[in-house]
Amino acid sequence: MSAGLLSPSAAGLGGGEAAAQLYDGSGFRLVREPLPALGPGEALVEVELATLCGSDLHTLAGHRSTPLPTVLGHEAVRP
Repeated sequence: MSAGLLSPSAAGLGGGEAAAQLYDGSGFRLVREPLPALGPGEALVEVELATLCGSDLHTLAGHRSTPLPTVLGHEAVRP
């Protein structure tokens, strides 16, 4: 884990259920998100890192209207 990143277990949230939630347009908080129920043909994938895309950066800059709170970052990485 890189310096400055906080793992779910280090934050006291258990493993694999944490999300960085944008809550006021300028700040994030680490929250527990329930794991989704899976339907037929679906799979749950463990993600170690998710990055922000250009659309997320526009949301952070206030150039896109997005209901808050929201979880940004859909560019998933798993080595």
